[in-house]
Amino acid sequence: MKDIKRFLAVTLIAAFLLLTGCGAPPEETHGTLPPNTTEPNLFTQPEIPEKSDYMQSIGTEIPLFPILGTWGFSFSGDSYWDEKQGTYYVYEGGEMCLTLDMDAEGSNALLDVGVIIHLNGIPQPYRLEGETEYRYFHAFPYEGEVRDGEPYMEKEIKIYFVPVDGQSGDTLTLSMLAIRNSEYHEKQPYLITDCLFSVLGMERLVRFDETPPVVEYQKPSVRLSNLTTSYVDCTQEEIGSWTADELQGKREMYLYVNDLPVSWDDDSDFDGNIYGITRDEPIRLRFEVWGSPHFTYGLTFYINHEPVIAEGMEMIPVEIHNGQKTVIEADLNLSDFDGDSIIYAGLIPQNSWMSEIENQCNAALINQQLQLLDLANRDELNELRKELAKEQRESE
Repeated sequence: MKDIKRFLAVTLIAAFLLLTGCGAPPEETHGTLPPNTTEPNLFTQPEIPEKSDYMQSIGTEIPLFPILGTWGFSFSGDSYWDEKQGTYYVYEGGEMCLTLDMDAEGSNALLDVGVIIHLNGIPQPYRLEGETEYRYFHAFPYEGEVRDGEPYMEKEIKIYFVPVDGQSGDTLTLSMLAIRNSEYHEKQPYLITDCLFSVLGMERLVRFDETPPVVEYQKPSVRLSNLTTSYVDCTQEEIGSWTADELQGKREMYLYVNDLPVSWDDDSDFDGNIYGITRDEPIRLRFEVWGSPHFTYGLTFYINHEPVIAEGMEMIPVEIHNGQKTVIEADLNLSDFDGDSIIYAGLIPQNSWMSEIENQCNAALINQQLQLLDLANRDELNELRKELAKEQRESE
């Protein structure tokens, strides 16, 4: 099995916590600049631009959308400091209030930011200020701001929630994951480069001075069945090159859909799509993780950014045994499948924040841009893209 660093850099998603407790640094991605044009500079227009306004053909039949500029994400609130635990929050009853801080410049600002939260590995619904509905996922789109002639986004958003877990005396891990371009769908008539891999995870501890009241949240859909957890010995190929320190603090993980490895490391021809999916048959999920035996996790599968669970479970508990691979398998019901869905898995730590071991075992999403498609194959998808791109050009 290839080294985890290559998996995190090349494959779909793995975003890690900054253990310093500081806000997230801006992330910069680079795309290909379009050729010069005589069209007016659209960045100078104060109106909300359409994505198609920024698309330029660069010699292919499918237009590309270059991603340039920086972006950053963090969350904050009334916090305290401890030499061992770092920054932490205190829950004192009622709703917790935190602030999401995000900013972006250039064409990066045109991408929406979706945010999901977990507490102790469990999906945590939350509401926005001025709203009453608690939801597991909120997306924050670009709203037309322009600075120095380019798109710009800066947001400070108050969020509220009553913890789904914990009681007085507990200290639990609160994880937040920001997903870029969450409205992405493969059947759009254009491709967006280098942005679907962009997920940033951050964690803080919450100390409970009070036990939260019971809130009747809308539970995630029960769509997982035949759930099993098994343990198999790791092979020499998987951990033979790991150092003693890596065996104590490193983690590697993969996801398979219908027995197909959805990782570019496993299949150089993989294009991020699983074809031929129908609503009549469930899909088989297989999640594998191995590495440090010192940490526990909650595993949650997401379909179109909504968590799905098995009967009687809030998430799938995950332990790793020394020298063994933990294998989670389940069938996923797709009875409402409409031909195009996003699927990913979130592996959320419960105790890595409190560990004295230097580790690589923090909140991560994998396969954020994996698409389930009813199309028979990649050629059919490419033909559809060409047709849509032609319609787009003719309508402009």
